[in-house]
Amino acid sequence: LLLSAPILRNLFFFVLLALSGGGIQTFSVVALGQINGTPASTANIALSGYLLMSAAGVLLGGILADRTSKHERIAAAGFLATSTMVVAVGWGDLGAVALILAMSVGGFLNGIIQPSRDMIVRSVTPPAAFGKVFGFVSTGFNIGGMISPLLYAWLLDRGEPRMVFALVTVFILLALFTVITRPKPQPVPAAAPAE
Repeated sequence: LLLSAPILRNLFFFVLLALSGGGIQTFSVVALGQINGTPASTANIALSGYLLMSAAGVLLGGILADRTSKHERIAAAGFLATSTMVVAVGWGDLGAVALILAMSVGGFLNGIIQPSRDMIVRSVTPPAAFGKVFGFVSTGFNIGGMISPLLYAWLLDRGEPRMVFALVTVFILLALFTVITRPKPQPVPAAAPAE
């Protein structure tokens, strides 16, 4: 089960989420300082807005996940919008208010994705195996969490702070690709009536 294609696809999906999230949460403050000379206090407020609004987004995302079965559409829309925010932050010379607003909106949209992400995993999981499968695919966070600090720190050391945002965008778009190209779960056949 754990080495089946749908489960490994979800593992890769979680790795990509960790790689993109690690770039924003851990390295955006330093990268913004190197790119635009953004004061650390402003960049930290923007990052705090991202994290705070991400939590608010999870609440709305949970409501949406309860009301639809089209979880891949919610995730896809959230990924597209979040990647737009990352490009705006990484390549636009935003003022303090615009930066804080862009990061906060990006965090909110990122939060909306999370409940649908979990429902996507559930949709490919056999009955009574969700704990085992979710435990396995969530190790993708650990894998991505080991890689991202080394990767982004190396880019900053080489004087490439924009590449932090470029790679975050690439990882978000790859995660989007895994969502929109996944095979649709097959309906479970109804049990035959007892004779």
